[in-house]
Amino acid sequence: MDQGREVENGKATVALSLGLLSVTCLGALAGIPAFVLGAFAHRSAIRPGGTGRAAAVTGMILGAVGTLLTIVALSCAAAAYSYQRALAMADPPEADEPRGRLEDPPPRIALTSRGTIEIIELGRTDRRPLRDQLREARERGRAGNKSVLVYMATKTCRPCLEFETQLADPRMQVVLAKTVLVKVDAAEFDGELDPFRLDVDSVPWFFQLDAHVRAKDGISAAEWDQNVAGDMAPVFESFLAGKYRKRRLPPPIGISL
Repeated sequence: MDQGREVENGKATVALSLGLLSVTCLGALAGIPAFVLGAFAHRSAIRPGGTGRAAAVTGMILGAVGTLLTIVALSCAAAAYSYQRALAMADPPEADEPRGRLEDPPPRIALTSRGTIEIIELGRTDRRPLRDQLREARERGRAGNKSVLVYMATKTCRPCLEFETQLADPRMQVVLAKTVLVKVDAAEFDGELDPFRLDVDSVPWFFQLDAHVRAKDGISAAEWDQNVAGDMAPVFESFLAGKYRKRRLPPPIGISL
C-alpha cells in the first residue's frame, strides 16, 4: 500500500513540476504531459486512501495555462506574419511596373539645379513616353527663355559624373546659364531613342533639338581633353552659339549639321 501511495505521489509531483515548466519556459511541450499525468494522478488520489490530489490538480491547471499561452503566442505570430505578407503584396516595387500605366499618379518633372543651371531628369518620377517628356521639358525651357540641351548619360558613366561635378564651376555657370539640361538615361530609355536620333553607342553626348524634338546637332565628351571646366566651357560656348564646326567625333549618322 505504501509503495502504491509513493507512486501516486510521484505522478502528482511530476505533473506539478511539468506544470511549472509549462508556464515558465516550455509551454505546451510540458503543459500537455502535465495535464495528462495530473489527470491520472488525480484519478488515483480520489480513491479511498489516495494522496497527492492537490499536487495533481495544480499540475493540471498549470499545464492547461501553459498550453493556452502557447496557442495564443502562436496565433499572434501567425497574424503578424500574415499582416506583413499582405503589406508586401499590396505595395510591389515600382521598378516592376510598366511605363505609362493608366493608374500611375500624375507625372512630375524631376527638377534639380546646380547654381543657375537647371537639370530635368527624365524618367525618374515620370513614366510617360519619351516624346511627351521631351516636349514638356522643351516647353519648360521656353517658358524660362532658355534653350534645351539633351544630356545622354547612364548611372555607371564616370565621365558623366565628372561633368556634373564641374557644373558648379563659375565658367560652366556662365556658359550654361541660359540652358536647361535634360538628362536622359540611355539604358532606361533603350528602344525609345532612335526616332529622336538620340541612340548613341557611348556617353555622355549632348544634343540640341529641332521643332519635332529630334536631335539636330550634338557633341560628345571627345571634344575636350579632360572633364574639367577649363576644357569644357569653351566647347559648350561655341556649340550653343552654333559656331562649333570642326569635330573630333562627328555626331551620330542621320544628324545634319
